[in-house]
Amino acid sequence: MVKSWIFKEKGDAGGWVEHPESDLPGGSVLVDVTHSAINYKDALSITGRAPISRKFPMVPGIDVVGTVREDASSAFKPGDRVVATGFGLGETQWGGYTTTARLKPEWLVTLPDGLSSRDAAAVGTAGLTAALAIDALEAYGLPLGSGEIVVSGATGGVGSFALRLLNAAGYHAVAMTGRPEEEAYLKAQGAKDIVARSEFEGDAKPLAKERWTAGIDVAGGKILANILSTMKYGGRRLRPRGSHGPADLSGALHPARRQPARRRLRHGPARKAGRRLEADRRRDPRQTAGRHGVRAQIR
Repeated sequence: MVKSWIFKEKGDAGGWVEHPESDLPGGSVLVDVTHSAINYKDALSITGRAPISRKFPMVPGIDVVGTVREDASSAFKPGDRVVATGFGLGETQWGGYTTTARLKPEWLVTLPDGLSSRDAAAVGTAGLTAALAIDALEAYGLPLGSGEIVVSGATGGVGSFALRLLNAAGYHAVAMTGRPEEEAYLKAQGAKDIVARSEFEGDAKPLAKERWTAGIDVAGGKILANILSTMKYGGRRLRPRGSHGPADLSGALHPARRQPARRRLRHGPARKAGRRLEADRRRDPRQTAGRHGVRAQIR
């Protein structure tokens, strides 16, 4: 028998249910789940504050860490420790809040020996998102010693991991927060400086004072607009050889405004702010990275 947290239908409060293993949907890899995590989306799902689950019945949990019991595809062998993040887990595919899961092999990655299953779950989606953001910035040629990198939502999961990773890599990370009482925590995560979120909540100025070399934004809206308007002008774009490869220094260098790695938000204030910024860029060349500019997005 398997024990899973199941939403039986839309609006259902959900709860732990024992059910036969044959009920498990998914792929060819049977995984004995040892760990999952509670991400922001998981909290919204469990509390019913947002419609995260899109089909029913559904098991929440967007991270899965466990041990392979069997794999009909032969991509993994019994005993392999694996992790899955994303791919609709907890939304359109049964997620990690279960003792056993069936997953597709292309969703899974083998854990390295130096990383425990518990730590893999603790890093989870938040840590992966932060790492991808930094990887995207470095792929476009962000050098060490290039200046300040601002991180919004710094006390959250993505922000905290971004501060730690930037600090470990030797960058000058600046934490943006609306919680000044968390200064000690943010400094412990690697923030060199702290700025108040309130300074970035007003309407963005087309010609604001330049400060940031790069940014990792999770807030969107006016905060994103203000980060963009205070980016340094004259940054250089290096043509990357690939999404994860080294930068090709022989590529043409173009004056460009560095732009923050950010999640793509298709709706709401972030999209409206983006439209306003596009209009500003058309009026003022200093506000645009042009066709050669950098826009690293976490999809």
